[in-house]
Amino acid sequence: MISDVAANQKILILDSETVRIVDCCVSLPEILDCGIFLLENLSVGRQPYPNMAAIYLMKGTKANVELLSKDFFLDSSHKSRSTGKYGEAHIF
Repeated sequence: MISDVAANQKILILDSETVRIVDCCVSLPEILDCGIFLLENLSVGRQPYPNMAAIYLMKGTKANVELLSKDFFLDSSHKSRSTGKYGEAHIF
């Protein structure tokens, strides 16, 4: 699934429950071999990388959706343009 995202540099963002699941199933080298540049926790403040693709692997809870929505917001100076931490978002 991660390999199917066509981007040169990808950031994998996981919620706390998904971190435990991924940790049991996949090793860090296997994740990095899929083109992941950085692993991040959804609930922790993260640095923006507007030129990278973000891959969100998270449980569909209200709290997670609220955290996700904070990463992408409408630019108040240009009502039709959205801005955010990442250039692309792929949500699983």
